[in-house]
Amino acid sequence: MFLEIGLFLALVVGLIYLSFKRTFQYFKNRNIPYIESVSFPFGNFGSNLLGKESLATLTRDFYKNYKKHPAVGIFQFNEANLLINHPELIKQCLVRDFSSFVDRGFPTNDEIDPLNGHLFFSTGAKWRMLRSKLSPTFTSGKIKQMFSIIEKRSSHLVTYLEQFDGKEIEMKEFLARLLTDIISECAFGVESNCIENSKSEFREWGKKAFTVDMKGVLVTFLATISPKIRDYFQIKTLDPKMTEFFINLVRDTMKYREENNIQINDFMHFLIQLKNNERIKDDDDVSESKNNQLDGKGLTIEECAAQAFVFFLAGFETSSTTMSNALYELAKNPEIQKQTQENIDQVFEKYNGKFTYESMAELGYLDNVINETLRKHPPAPFLNRQVIKPVDIKWGDENRLVRLEKHLKIIIPVYGLHYDPEYFPDPERFDPERFNEVNTSRRHKYVFLPFGEGPRNCIGARFGFLQTKLGLALLLRNFNFHFTANTPQNFTYQAYSIVLATNEVLKLKIERRFKE
Repeated sequence: MFLEIGLFLALVVGLIYLSFKRTFQYFKNRNIPYIESVSFPFGNFGSNLLGKESLATLTRDFYKNYKKHPAVGIFQFNEANLLINHPELIKQCLVRDFSSFVDRGFPTNDEIDPLNGHLFFSTGAKWRMLRSKLSPTFTSGKIKQMFSIIEKRSSHLVTYLEQFDGKEIEMKEFLARLLTDIISECAFGVESNCIENSKSEFREWGKKAFTVDMKGVLVTFLATISPKIRDYFQIKTLDPKMTEFFINLVRDTMKYREENNIQINDFMHFLIQLKNNERIKDDDDVSESKNNQLDGKGLTIEECAAQAFVFFLAGFETSSTTMSNALYELAKNPEIQKQTQENIDQVFEKYNGKFTYESMAELGYLDNVINETLRKHPPAPFLNRQVIKPVDIKWGDENRLVRLEKHLKIIIPVYGLHYDPEYFPDPERFDPERFNEVNTSRRHKYVFLPFGEGPRNCIGARFGFLQTKLGLALLLRNFNFHFTANTPQNFTYQAYSIVLATNEVLKLKIERRFKE
């Protein structure tokens, strides 16, 4: 009996091995250069999956070592992926032939994980439907309506931090609490009060959502590579309690607002309109038409909760990380910090001692600082796409076409591009002047991709940039930031995190600029 079991297991392992070996021949059979140092069963991602290296640095090294090729084949478990290196090919994927690269390649099951049914993960027709319905909620006019919430919460953080004058604080944590307050109020209409209460339920779920371990990594990979197994065993990638919390919160908030006829110009109000299949009027749409029907079908409560959930996660994590990284770089470069504060002071005084939505456009040097921060520390260190219909790409200067077949996964190495000295000389140096008008015009557009590009770029990029900008303006107007003996000189990144998350705790000394 034991012999039979052993032979059966050996047969299964053998069949799996042959399947992997056939996959590892994928690019060789198509005359596409590939990284040959593959290992069973990890492919080229063993150092990451064993916790030795982050995905950001791994894909950066792939790009750096194989940049001579327009693209290079890599293997993730038993999946073939194509790493796109050349800016023109990146443009083709993101814009020119977008119809062939619509999906991100993250298969989800909304019935198992309802909160994963959001715009970021959606595919095909569902993505087009959600993008069409949600786009009017992120126009400049809609974002302007939420400006007062951002200003109120950011000013509150400034007041709260005054008690730490001359002291060392963990900057990332305070900024995460600020952004959680902003997003919870904009997305859910709830005042989470995280600045004072670090144990707020919103803050706890936010931390949990970005806490990754080997178990979570394996579940995610299994759900991605073997969706049939995930579906059969009903494997959830999200904590059921978190799913229940956010769906109940959205359901209760919508019910309360509708029963009491409460209308607040925030994201939740727009979601209520989409639930009821009411047309959200674009700011540029001056039509008086009373035909508000979109497609005869509104979003479900679960779909609304999923959109609010991803707005919450993306809104607080990426912006708080960018803000803390910007303050870190400015503390490391005090002369740049001073120049940034001079720009902020001039605008602040011009607008009679306050920041308005209109004043944000005049903080040009702060724009450069944020963009340079996003270059050095891109929250999304790579972009994913999947071929949904066959497409030909021109292979560099060889004057040949290469057919990319349906289902092939695409990786665009954002972190690698951002550190390429061909595009950003001396890339380790923090230099906001890289993003002045002259330097930007000289550089290929598709080598700086913090928010992606094309029809599937980050829908909330303008909102995220605004809250980052206003928060930094208020903080730098009121405080100086300094390194201490406990501030890391350099960062290393978490191996299992999809976003660019540091292993180090960021501590800075804050000092009030204006004493009473």
